[in-house]
Order: sequence, then structure tokens, then C-alpha cells
Amino acid sequence: MSKSIGEETAVADYAFRFDAPPDRVSFTNRIKITGWLLHRRGLPVYGIPAIVRGILRPRSIFRARRKRSRPLIAAAYPDLPDAGQSGFLLALELPAGPSQVTIEVRDHENVWRTNVWRTIFVTQIWAWPLSFLGRIGLPRVEQFLVTYLAQFFPGKARSIAAPARSESVARIESGLRHGNVETFVGATSSIQREIKTVHFFVTSKSNLFIREIAELLCAGFRAAGCNAQLFVDQIPAEKTEEGKIQIVVTPHEFFNLFLSYQLSWEKIQRLTRHLFLLGTEQPESHWFDSNLIMAPYARDMLDIHLSGVTAYRARGLRCFHLPLGYHPLLEQRKKSANSERDVDICLLAAMTDRREAFIAANADFFAARNCHPRLVPIGFAKTEDTRTYLPAAKRNALLQRTKILLNVRY
Repeated sequence: MSKSIGEETAVADYAFRFDAPPDRVSFTNRIKITGWLLHRRGLPVYGIPAIVRGILRPRSIFRARRKRSRPLIAAAYPDLPDAGQSGFLLALELPAGPSQVTIEVRDHENVWRTNVWRTIFVTQIWAWPLSFLGRIGLPRVEQFLVTYLAQFFPGKARSIAAPARSESVARIESGLRHGNVETFVGATSSIQREIKTVHFFVTSKSNLFIREIAELLCAGFRAAGCNAQLFVDQIPAEKTEEGKIQIVVTPHEFFNLFLSYQLSWEKIQRLTRHLFLLGTEQPESHWFDSNLIMAPYARDMLDIHLSGVTAYRARGLRCFHLPLGYHPLLEQRKKSANSERDVDICLLAAMTDRREAFIAANADFFAARNCHPRLVPIGFAKTEDTRTYLPAAKRNALLQRTKILLNVRY
């Protein structure tokens, strides 16, 4: 036996938000919804299911993966012990055509043979899956079309039940509307503002390549005539003078691994309004989703790849493209005694199921050549002290000997 409680009651009892509302139109039959949820009085949550009802298919129930780390939520709700593990992930499969998606929470008020469910979100999503392209051997065409077509349907799915709106959602959305924001270029009728000083912020707990990205950008701004500096494990200024900007590289590591341990949630929110946040992650990865927590508070988002720019803009966030360029610091300082490129293919990446499957499927091809695959665990940040990670000098020497540097997307 079960019963459902109205959404007004759910909003009153729970604090929750989605990292990004789902798209109202999807060109894939699999979507992910991430966010966080906790009871305002610290009472336990027993489950977060999503119910998908299609026209021609009976309803399907998908249960969320819970207890996902959210250090910023822990900082925002220090009196609630479960706040730090309040994150959840829903992986849904949608039938073709329209579907009603209902997200509920299984309440703490359990009585004998009764499950109490509270609805927190109800919406309709249209799915036009292009997965058949992958099945006929055209996965790249499928990926391109999914990304390309999504830009023509930028609207996000909204709850079709008005009360399904938490105070945290309202607070985040209000952050998207804060005015008087300086950008690299002013309004069309104003004079372009000159950037004279750029401060980059990273944490020593980040992956080593994140710091290298910051160093490369810092060198680029210096070459462009700016006064650029890189700060490690330092708190950005809450106010900046004219002609100066501050860029965090990258937010999901800087905030989660460093800043959340230094400042309260309220101070982090205020500070972020003066920061540009640089994204480096692939859209739909959980690292990208983690960036969405702080993105609405930022002065603006930046991303090194156009796919990231498109994904942020599709979520209603202003984002600019800041591509990485070439600088001599990328070169090996000393000329190698062996300048011959004797390594045919080099792969330097974190181990994922997709990359492992790619290598296995092409094992004969790689075995016939001199290859250097180096795949490291993905579950933690790789610093200079990580044994499986190549130091910068050795990595650059290896690349100097390599004919082809292979990239396999996450």
C-alpha cells in the first residue's frame, strides 16, 4: 500500500534542487538528472524514484543513485549531517514521443505496510531518439546530430504542477538574473572594456593538468600584454578594480576541494559574483554537472571547448569560449638525445569503460604498432605525487617521440 502527498508539503519539508532541469525535447532515449535533496529537519530519505509514463508503453520506475558527495551543500547546511552526501543521479530511459516524468521522494513517515511518497517534480518530455544511427555504425553522426539539433530546442522542461518549486531552486534562478554584470565586451552601444589584469586561481589538490591549463592561459594573457598571475590555494578578492578580472580553473575542483573548507556557503555565493568560472569538462559528465551548482552565481562562465559553451548556454547560463592556444612553455626545454619519433601512438587518459572497450576492440591494430597507452584510475585527482602520472618533463619527452597522440572521448 502506498500514498502520495501533495507537492506543497514536499516543498515545506525538503530542500532540493536539480543541477539543471531536463530538456523539454531529447534526441536520445537516455537522459540523466542530477541534483541534491535533504530533509530540512535532518530526517532520513529512503528513496528518490522517477516514474516515466509513455503513450504506448506502461509506466517504468527508475531509482536514483544516492549518497553522492556534495561538499558545498554540506557547507550550506552545516547542521544537517546528511547534507554532504545529499547528491543523487537519475538515469532515465524514455520511449519515443511524449512522456510524463514524475520525480518523488520516499518519506521518513513510514507506517506498517504503507509507503509515503511525496512528489517533487512533474513534467513532460518529448523524445525523438537517434540511437539507430549508433546501431548501424554511425555513433559520431548520432553524437553530432544530438548536439546540433538540441540548440534549436533550448527550453528546459518545467514542472506542470505549479507548487513543485523549492526555495533553493528559486534562489538559484534568481542568481541568473543579477544585473549590472561586466563582460569582456559591453553592450552594443558601450565602449569595449580593456582588461589589464587577470588573476587565475587553482588549488594544489586539483589534477595536475588543471594547473597546467591555468599556467598556459596565464602565459597567453601575458603575451597579450596583460598583467597575469596564478594563485594556488588562495581566496579570490571579493571586490576588483576596473580592468581586472578573476578566473577560477576549474570550479568543480576549486570549490569542492579548497574553497568550501575555507568559507561559509553564504560567503562563497557573494564571492562568486566577482569570478569568471572556467569549465574544462565534457557535457553530461558528473564533473560538468557539479559546475552547475556554482555557475548561476558567477559573473560569467567560460569554457575551453565549444561543446561546453553550447551546453552551458542551453541551460540558460551566459558562457564565452576561451580556447587554449600554443605557447613555448608546452615544449620540452632540453633537446632530446633521441629526436626520432619511434612511438607510433600515445594515449594518455583516465580509464573509463568506453576507452577500455575501444582499446579492446582495436587490440590487433595496437599490437601491430609501437604504442604507449597510459591509463590511470579516474576516481581521484592526479597530482605531482601520483605514481601512475607522468611528470611534465617526462610526458613532454614522450610526446616529442610520438607520431600520433590519440584522444578517446570520456
